[in-house]
Amino acid sequence: MTTKEFIEKKLIPELEDIVCRHKYFSFALIAAGIEFLGKCLDNVNDWNEKGLSETHFNYAIDILFNKNFKKANKKYNFYKELRCGFAHSFRPMELILLTNKKEAKEHKNYHLKEENGRVYIVIEDFYEDFKKACEKIISKDNINKMDEFFLNTPEDDYDNKNIELMNNFSETLGASSMPKINK
Repeated sequence: MTTKEFIEKKLIPELEDIVCRHKYFSFALIAAGIEFLGKCLDNVNDWNEKGLSETHFNYAIDILFNKNFKKANKKYNFYKELRCGFAHSFRPMELILLTNKKEAKEHKNYHLKEENGRVYIVIEDFYEDFKKACEKIISKDNINKMDEFFLNTPEDDYDNKNIELMNNFSETLGASSMPKINK
C-alpha cells in the first residue's frame, strides 16, 4: 500500500469511524496523524528518523491547515500541549480544553474558542481540519512519498503491485537482510 492509498483508504475513513465512536481517543490519533502528515512532506526517506517530531508536526500545520488553526497553534503550541500531552500522559496539558459539538453547543463554546488563556478543540471540527489537510496533501503533485510503498495491512492482497512496491522499498533502504518477496 502506498502512502497515498494509506491516507485515502485507512487514515481518513477509519479515523472518522473512531471519531464517531471514541471521541476522547480521537484527539490523540489526530495529533499523531498531524505529525505523520509532516513526515510525508519532508525529504527524509527514513520514516523513523529521530528528533524531528516537533518539526514535522508544525510543518504539517504550516503547510496544510487553515489560518485559524495556524494562529491557534502558534499561540497555544499544539505540539507541546496536545501531541506531547497525549503521547506522554494520555491527556492534554493545561492550555487545551477538549470537547465535542454537543457539549460545545450546550456550553456556548466552539472550535478554537479562546477563554481564560486556554483554547477549546471540538473533536468533530478537529477531524474536519485534519481531513482537509489529508485531502490537500493527497492533491499535491510534488510529494515523492505519496506514491512510495508505506505498509501492508492485514487485509491487503499481495498482488503484483504491492510485491513490487515492497521489494523497491527494501532496496531503497539497502535492507539486504530482507528477503525478496515472490508471488
